[in-house]
Amino acid sequence: MLFYIIEKNETMRKAWEFFLKEQKVDCYTCDEVGDFKFIAEDLKPTIFICDSETVVQEFKHFSNTVTTSEILKIVPIVTVGEASNQFEHLNLKKHFYKPVNLRSIFPQILSYAKEY
Repeated sequence: MLFYIIEKNETMRKAWEFFLKEQKVDCYTCDEVGDFKFIAEDLKPTIFICDSETVVQEFKHFSNTVTTSEILKIVPIVTVGEASNQFEHLNLKKHFYKPVNLRSIFPQILSYAKEY
């Protein structure tokens, strides 16, 4: 199981890394969409956790990448932060508003990852 996290805030990325390591869940974190397609297709994540502000800045690239990839279009997506209806046409499972308590949202996120 691999969680792919896109989050521009370094403190939040580190919090995710620390928490998921504690839960014995592998993760890959990055601070932008960038070369998302090649890395994500290679890693084959079981879920995307996206800071909505980070992804919205490059949403067209993110959306095109997800929807045109046979591998990525079925990966569940969870967003965190400000709500954005842009994600609705993707495999969006849940949105959480910040601030989040990772311990309290983890069981629900894990259930989406296990569905995949």
